[in-house]
Amino acid sequence: CQYCHKEIRALEARLEDSNIELLVVGVLSQASTVKAASFYQDYKDLKNKKSQKDKIDLLKKAFELSYKSKENIDTSKVATISKELFQTGVNAVPYIIEK
Repeated sequence: CQYCHKEIRALEARLEDSNIELLVVGVLSQASTVKAASFYQDYKDLKNKKSQKDKIDLLKKAFELSYKSKENIDTSKVATISKELFQTGVNAVPYIIEK
């Protein structure tokens, strides 16, 4: 969504004085669920990236409009995450909690 894209573009600025925990979900449509599932499959190694810049670059790539989702991907994990998220009362994304 346009708001998620806006937040991804602002990652570096937010990281200047904050820590970020990001949960990728698919809530707009089945296509967004497939895209989120593709993200989790493609970016399993995000935690293995050493530099903050490498991590940000991977996240930005996933949120580009040109990012291609996998076909025939299992979306059950993302569907579960999304369902559990909504059960907490979150009803829109991006949902930002500032501590």
